[in-house]
Amino acid sequence: WTKWFDGAAAGLLPKNDIRAFWIPDPNGTDVVIAFGQKSPRLFDGRGMVTYDQNDLVRWDGTGFQLWFDGEDVDPKATSALAFDGLHVLDGAMAPPALSAAAGGSCQYFLLLSTSGDVRLPSYDATNMKVSGEDVLGFCMTQSGEKTRGQWMMVLDGSAEGMPANSTDSLSASPDGQTIYLTTRGVFNVAAAAGGHSMVYRYNVATGAFSGPVFSAAAQGIGAKVSGLQLEGEIAP
Repeated sequence: WTKWFDGAAAGLLPKNDIRAFWIPDPNGTDVVIAFGQKSPRLFDGRGMVTYDQNDLVRWDGTGFQLWFDGEDVDPKATSALAFDGLHVLDGAMAPPALSAAAGGSCQYFLLLSTSGDVRLPSYDATNMKVSGEDVLGFCMTQSGEKTRGQWMMVLDGSAEGMPANSTDSLSASPDGQTIYLTTRGVFNVAAAAGGHSMVYRYNVATGAFSGPVFSAAAQGIGAKVSGLQLEGEIAP
């Protein structure tokens, strides 16, 4: 084991709980973070700034900056929108229909899970009811303080038989066709069966679950895992 990011050295306090993260390059210093507590105050180029649970904040090795402003892409600006799972893919990995609805291309294709129920507009003009077992896709066309893009449902967890609010973290293969996730508790869906802090595989094309493919407890972590990033892909 190694410690990749020292939150205290970056100025985080114990209350600035990291609930999800994405590391663009494991050999670099940048990381995009979702916080579990509403409105942690951190120093960035504008001074002491308040961030919300629906924001994604980027650390560049020296300071923080707003990377994704949730209020810009949540028309109702609901306080219920909070993220507990995050992975970012190349924009070319977004489904064509989503890219077309967003104007033809995406800078990034974000995969996100929420910590509770929320309603969001889908790219196809329908209204999505999103729960904590689902995985959302977001075609980001503009990042920062004026975030722009379109939403879609990638994994409807309840339709697949997942327990309510069970998704606790996620990652994905480079092509986005395999989603890896951890769950809050006991998980028993199709060929996947186990407990919390285990990593399960979901095949986007077939809708099949399998695993676990990794157990944190078996590797010496006694605490519940709440964040995940997998580099590459685990062979079936």
